[in-house]
Amino acid sequence: MNPDPTPTSPSELTPDTLVRRQKNAAFTRFGDDGLLVVPDSAMQIVLNETGARLIEVLAEGPLTVRQLAQRLAGEYDGASVEDVQRDVMDLLGDLLGEQAVEIVDLPAD
Repeated sequence: MNPDPTPTSPSELTPDTLVRRQKNAAFTRFGDDGLLVVPDSAMQIVLNETGARLIEVLAEGPLTVRQLAQRLAGEYDGASVEDVQRDVMDLLGDLLGEQAVEIVDLPAD
């Protein structure tokens, strides 16, 4: 049995939460920004450069919040992993609420 239940709300995200982009969400870049279309929630979400990059990275496969923050921090000069992780958690919370990303359940041990 998995001792840590899967978070069900954005406020329950932790650095070890595994997330991925919603499979049926469509994404396109326009300039530095991006547009994410989420059919399940009938949402169109405009993302700034950093948010667009987050979605691109998640398209490659599921990552933990910590892994995602480390990857993004490495792409932006002068950004600390801790600061990026806070921003990533905030954005993921919003995207979870719009059903644009989802939490991946880990198999029980």
